[in-house]
Amino acid sequence: MGIDIAVVYAIHSSLKYTSNYNNVLTLGRQEIHTTRENIKNILNTDYKSYNMLRSDTINSIIDKYGLVDPYYLEIGVWTGTTFKEIKTKNKDGVDPEQYCKCEYVNYKMTSDNFFKNHINKKYDIIFIDGLHTAHQVTVDIYNSIKSLNNGGFLVLDDVYPHKEREQEALDLRRLGEHLTGDVWKGVYNILDELESISSDIYFIRDVERGHLIFKIEDTSKNITVDNTMPNTNIDGFNPCEWNKYTYSRDFPEYLKRLEKFKPDIFCDNFFKSLGFKQVDSTDFSNEQNPTFTHNMNTKIEIQNKYDYIFDGGTIEHIFNIPQLFDNIVSLLNIDGVFCSITANNNFSGHGFYQFSPNLFKQCFTSRYGMELKEMYLCFADNYKINIQSVMDFNTYNKRQEFRFDTNSPVYIITVAKKISHTGISFIKNPPTQYSYEKNKTLFVTSFKDIGRSKWNSYFRRDTEDYISYFGNLVKTLQYNNSDIICFCDDDIKSQLLDRFNFKNSYPYDKDNTFYKFLSIEQAIINKPKFKRLISHRIHHPECFSAEYNIINHNKVIFIDRAKYMFPNYNNYCWIDFGYKKYPDIVNINIGNIDKIIYSKCSQYNYDVAEEIDPIQMCSQAPDIIQGSMFIIPSNLVQWYVQEYKKMLLHYHQLDIVDDDQAIAFQIYKNNKQLFDLKILDWHTLLFTNIYTQ
Repeated sequence: MGIDIAVVYAIHSSLKYTSNYNNVLTLGRQEIHTTRENIKNILNTDYKSYNMLRSDTINSIIDKYGLVDPYYLEIGVWTGTTFKEIKTKNKDGVDPEQYCKCEYVNYKMTSDNFFKNHINKKYDIIFIDGLHTAHQVTVDIYNSIKSLNNGGFLVLDDVYPHKEREQEALDLRRLGEHLTGDVWKGVYNILDELESISSDIYFIRDVERGHLIFKIEDTSKNITVDNTMPNTNIDGFNPCEWNKYTYSRDFPEYLKRLEKFKPDIFCDNFFKSLGFKQVDSTDFSNEQNPTFTHNMNTKIEIQNKYDYIFDGGTIEHIFNIPQLFDNIVSLLNIDGVFCSITANNNFSGHGFYQFSPNLFKQCFTSRYGMELKEMYLCFADNYKINIQSVMDFNTYNKRQEFRFDTNSPVYIITVAKKISHTGISFIKNPPTQYSYEKNKTLFVTSFKDIGRSKWNSYFRRDTEDYISYFGNLVKTLQYNNSDIICFCDDDIKSQLLDRFNFKNSYPYDKDNTFYKFLSIEQAIINKPKFKRLISHRIHHPECFSAEYNIINHNKVIFIDRAKYMFPNYNNYCWIDFGYKKYPDIVNINIGNIDKIIYSKCSQYNYDVAEEIDPIQMCSQAPDIIQGSMFIIPSNLVQWYVQEYKKMLLHYHQLDIVDDDQAIAFQIYKNNKQLFDLKILDWHTLLFTNIYTQ
């Protein structure tokens, strides 16, 4: 039962991340053994200690069929745990006085005596949990049917012993164990008759030792009592077993018969009840009639895309996990959700794998077009579940390990969302575990052709020159075994791949950058007031080209995007696409840094500069710091991006625009403790010449 609660909890937790309910795909023909009627109980209960109770089954009948204060009879009340929870005012309880341990029993006698001498009404629901012998349960069923209203419900307890010892002849000395007696034999013997007189039948496997529910439409029809069953009781218990059926020979066939009565065996109706319009499934074979078959070890190519993909225990059976993950990402729509509950520990021999949080933490990132939303470890048995969030797993890039003190199976629940179609392949670019990543710097750059080759000024630049300079940069970084990524459009990406075999290009995706401020900046540039302010440098690109400003402001956007895609680096270094004009190979040595590093002009008086406000800086245009190359420690990236956005908006409120260097300096003025300004061309110390070729 615990795993079913975990599945329902996982799905429920994941639904908050999707607003689209067009379709869902299940990996494998997934089963959810929990009835839909009990889902609300699970979600409204403390799932960490939830036990599916006998009363849940009975109350589910009341809810499902809209019964109002039905007449309820319970045979075998014992401590009243079930009886007191039934949602009706009309309740009777029967139990012999020597076994009656609660105040709820109003008929302290055997069920035989009750049905013979005290029955004076008809019932809507009768729950049989009395003497656990084949003979007595058969007699109780026979008498109960006679005492039901037409369309009433018969609920049988302990029909599913989990092992042979549980169904042996009852013995008072073993009352601390799970004991079903040979109830199953009595049920098996009359199952055909019960089926013939019932309109609805349900087998609830996962509550204690199982429930069978029969809706008897015509109670004038009844079962027969087999007189070959042992019926001599000693102190209410049967001293011998009924040898007509044996556990090893007959129980498997009996259980197979019951399986067809499981409610909502597949999760199609469950997902439809949540609002999904279409539920598809895929599996390796046609055995369980999936919507389509596919071997997830191989690439999938279908037209359908899904808003939700659910894995309830399939992926651990698939060998080629990188291909599987590529398939999942390709099958999701943007904003589509993947929800998985799979093996984490104590599953040896179950499938190919048991999965660590490391895998999902490093695979479901924007690098692969995904975003991890929630992740839990949970252990479950038949009665309870314990769930612990592990979303902070390896937050500091240090190896962490979790251990549960349990012999029960431990599951991992993962919820992830697709955020873009631009992710890379798990096969071609597999992740490396955090603890094996080197502490190093990721270089970040971008290129956007804004037509500078057509400018008639000193600031004219040819795209071909830029690409050539980038080749010089790549050569130096490759020599130093340093990583660099570039954000650019597809035409530039193709050229970089063809000319330099450069594969780390990612879409520029200008819709998610400061391009949203392009019209605002251009409007400010066109204002006479601004033109008067910058009249002495009106030929500078930051004063006439809003797009020039935008691509410079986007530097911090791409730093932020790089950190999100590749979170394992200590530092993120912006370097202009055309920075390396000369083909000399130089050595790179970035040590440990804890501040944001920019280069400054050594001839400038910084005591004076600190008094310059944004408008004065825009008017005077002093060269104070350089923006062609700067480094941000990983822990300051998010802060710096937020500060940059706020300062940029402040400039707009002042009706001025400027380049990224001016913005950066204003941030520095207010947060000097977080910056380290090096001397002019400090990066010449970083790039020490080795040789020229």
